[in-house]
Amino acid sequence: MWKSLFWLFSSLTLAILNYFYNPTLVIAAIGTAFCLVLLLFMTWSLARIGGGARSIVVTIVIGLVAGFMISKGLDVTYQLLAAPEGMRFVLPLETLMFCLVLAFWTIASRTIFWPKEEKQSSGDKAD
Repeated sequence: MWKSLFWLFSSLTLAILNYFYNPTLVIAAIGTAFCLVLLLFMTWSLARIGGGARSIVVTIVIGLVAGFMISKGLDVTYQLLAAPEGMRFVLPLETLMFCLVLAFWTIASRTIFWPKEEKQSSGDKAD
């Protein structure tokens, strides 16, 4: 259930952000699809990184790469659809914006998909 809610809320967040960010619904839908694929990649990567502060730093770095990939993917989408409508932010701001959104949802996924296991004490317990 938590996994379903995670994907529902992250999808809605990404769809709303793309709707307000992109000039047309088609481009917003394509941007949302890009974001969801890269979010899936980031959550998969986080499962293999480990825990601690290192995982947050690596998640931010992966988020920067994913944000850059989204930015370039949207550039290609604009060019293919011949939409000279503009309304695009500059590349660093766009990359940072998508990095932070994807990193937030990726770190949130850690608590849903991979909760910390409770450590049992080494003492003998009677059943």
